[in-house]
Amino acid sequence: MSYLDSSLLHYVDDLSARLPAPGGGSAAALAAALGSALDSMVLNFTVGNEKCRAVENEAKKYLAKSEQLRKRLIELVQADVAAYGKLAGAYKMPKSTPEEQKKRAEEIQTALKASVQIPGQLIELASEVLNLSRDILPVGNPNLVSDTGVAVSLAWAGMESGLLNVEINLRSIKDAEFCSEMRNKIKPLIAEGKKIKEQVFEEVYRRIVS
Repeated sequence: MSYLDSSLLHYVDDLSARLPAPGGGSAAALAAALGSALDSMVLNFTVGNEKCRAVENEAKKYLAKSEQLRKRLIELVQADVAAYGKLAGAYKMPKSTPEEQKKRAEEIQTALKASVQIPGQLIELASEVLNLSRDILPVGNPNLVSDTGVAVSLAWAGMESGLLNVEINLRSIKDAEFCSEMRNKIKPLIAEGKKIKEQVFEEVYRRIVS
């Protein structure tokens, strides 16, 4: 069963239940997807608005990008569930003989490497959402500036949560080179993402309270 075809209530009920999945990884992807959706909402209230005509072309370009990100992120909500299922299956493999133990260990490592790719992708996509939110800030309908602030908060939540899910998988992966490459890939994205989130949030807050 795909959560992409079920109700939000069903997903949240399963998330809260004593079930192996969905879990934090799936929820992290949903947070970032919601952030991207809010960017799209801001842009949809910008495109076609007479007061925003000067930025119409920019807004359309950003909207196409935001929608692309939203669709890719929402797919990760289900992809994380599927990846966990494969990992759980590997752990359930028989281990009565040395041959079975060896095969099981290999399958677990393969599944772990596949699983860690999901939060890795999430971090990359959430980084793009944060960058897009920053670009949208001077362009988007000013009446929805708070929604841009919420968008960066959600995207950052997805990114930060993605980091936790990367590390929880890496600690069980024995391939040191693989782990090093993954950390080197995401480290600069996390650092830059944090800066963008803080910059955009502060600017949004300043506009609201000034």
